[in-house]
Amino acid sequence: METQGIEALEPGHSRSLRDFEIGRPLGKGHFGRVYLARLKTASSFIVALKCLDRAAVEKNPNVERQVRREIEIMMNLRHPNIVRLYDYFADEKNLYLMLEFAGKGELFKQLAKLGRFSERRSAKYTRQVSYGLAYLHSKNVIHRDLKPENLLIGLNGELKIADFGWSVYSPEESQRTMCGTLSYVSPEMVLGQPHGKAIDIWALGVLAYEMVVGEEPFAADTRTGPRHFVTPVAQSFITSVSRAFGGCPVAHYSAAPSRTDRAAGLEDTTVDPSSQYPGHAHIASRQPDEAIAAS
Repeated sequence: METQGIEALEPGHSRSLRDFEIGRPLGKGHFGRVYLARLKTASSFIVALKCLDRAAVEKNPNVERQVRREIEIMMNLRHPNIVRLYDYFADEKNLYLMLEFAGKGELFKQLAKLGRFSERRSAKYTRQVSYGLAYLHSKNVIHRDLKPENLLIGLNGELKIADFGWSVYSPEESQRTMCGTLSYVSPEMVLGQPHGKAIDIWALGVLAYEMVVGEEPFAADTRTGPRHFVTPVAQSFITSVSRAFGGCPVAHYSAAPSRTDRAAGLEDTTVDPSSQYPGHAHIASRQPDEAIAAS
């Protein structure tokens, strides 16, 4: 059951902005900014402090509900390929989220700078995102907005799923909300059909294509064009794909780690492999080789 109001999310212990040394800004969004920050009581503990305008959030019930849900979901996630929410607190002006600092920034900026990635690098990133998705899906969480802007690169080069603003807890395949970035959404969502975890797998496929090719398959060039439309050609394509798969084109996909990855010691031990199965024939027959998996 969802609690009501930002006040219901405030932790029992006391924390304030005075506990931090605030550094350079890392980014900004619709309702606030993100800063590099360090805890004064632990000088080596660096975080990304997300500061949300409390009045703006509470003014819109939908936004308030979205922020509350993001916090509730992220506080229960622990995975190396998912940005961690350490804590949260509030004062009269702002709501603060203490997020894991990913030192190498957004995947989107790297992709925009280089144009595209090598197949080896793309395979590595795709695999890491799939591990994060497998963990989320094992907890019945759907991200719903997977794209380069919402993927961060850690200090060791590992990819981390971030920005859970559109995420939802959904044990059933019954979601109907149209959300996310249109060039990444699945056919079911575009066609207004019930959908579930498989929409994240569709987005992962679009991401893999964009990393290798340097362009989105259903929209404009990543470096110059808009990201929020689906072309008539893409609309026709996803409609035909939907019909070919009986109305649910990606229902058979899974984000489970492969046997090759498990053999290379890259298995996500937080997910029971026996509970995940890559049911699609193309996925089963086209796993990355052991050399790539170990890179």
